[in-house]
Amino acid sequence: MKRFANVSIPSIKKIIHTSFEKQLLKSCSVRLFILIHFYANANTGITSPLDLEDLAQALDCNIKTVRSNILRLESCGFFDVSMDPVTEEYSFTIHDYTKMYNPIGLGGGYIQCTYDLLDQLLQIKSINELRVILMLLCEAITTELQSSAKLAVAKLTFKELLAGLPKYVKPGVVKQILDHANSFKTIFKEEYTRKKRYIAAKLNDCFNGATTKNQVRQAAYSKIVSFTTEMDDVIRIFNSSLFEGKLKERIQYEEILKTEYDIAFDQTTTLDADHLLPTYGFEETQYHDLTIMAQDYEIDTVLDALHLFYNRYILTKLYDAKKGPGSLVRSIIRKLIQNPQIA
Repeated sequence: MKRFANVSIPSIKKIIHTSFEKQLLKSCSVRLFILIHFYANANTGITSPLDLEDLAQALDCNIKTVRSNILRLESCGFFDVSMDPVTEEYSFTIHDYTKMYNPIGLGGGYIQCTYDLLDQLLQIKSINELRVILMLLCEAITTELQSSAKLAVAKLTFKELLAGLPKYVKPGVVKQILDHANSFKTIFKEEYTRKKRYIAAKLNDCFNGATTKNQVRQAAYSKIVSFTTEMDDVIRIFNSSLFEGKLKERIQYEEILKTEYDIAFDQTTTLDADHLLPTYGFEETQYHDLTIMAQDYEIDTVLDALHLFYNRYILTKLYDAKKGPGSLVRSIIRKLIQNPQIA
């Protein structure tokens, strides 16, 4: 599960007003839709196979409720669903991923929803409270993208806020939520004194998606560089022992490479002073590409893919360093998502 996910502003506004069998969607449907984004690849909108029990636990409901809400959301066109008949796990393809990267003015834009923000949203059982919070989030992010100051502040009259909600939601309901709901007090900080029919609320910094996104990238970059360079360093010591004919040292570091790095020595040709073990040897631009993959697919998945990439392509000399690791690692990641056991 990712630490943040991009959720389309148009889809949020749509789901608030969407009806299923002549009834507006309830809180569970809306929260499930947002939750699915945290399992979806940021480029394709496709999730790895998901267990309904995990979704039910996150939503604090039973599996039957999750299944019925999946059918509602699919029938309303929010995503496509497939089920593995053997594992009974569900995979989703979210429909709005091509729109979410469009500028706000072109009917696009998205909320960079942090995991901490998701945790707060999942606790909101009242559909009207959830609608109000989501509309304020949409407004705050839109303001941040359009303003030079980059402040995520929802600045609305009650009339403007009500215009984004279903018609039956009355001003008194909204005022009650803003005055008493824990979700509003936790997610937002009032920047200005509320006067009569006017509200201005700033998204708390701890829920700022841009900040979390940078943190994820920095952490992913550090882990990938550490993983590959440490292994490269051990390989260089091993190669030195080969070149210098130090048998005891060679045996020692070969064991380390087998046990700690799981290098498939049975896939190599004869190793000697003229045939050394290859290293990753990535360049800075290639680390950047791998970091983006870790942002989209999670760091552990990328590290597993890099391990397979080394044994399948670098070790067997099927890797063209001039082309870089990008396409091959992405291909391995897609296979890992479908079948995690190959790691």
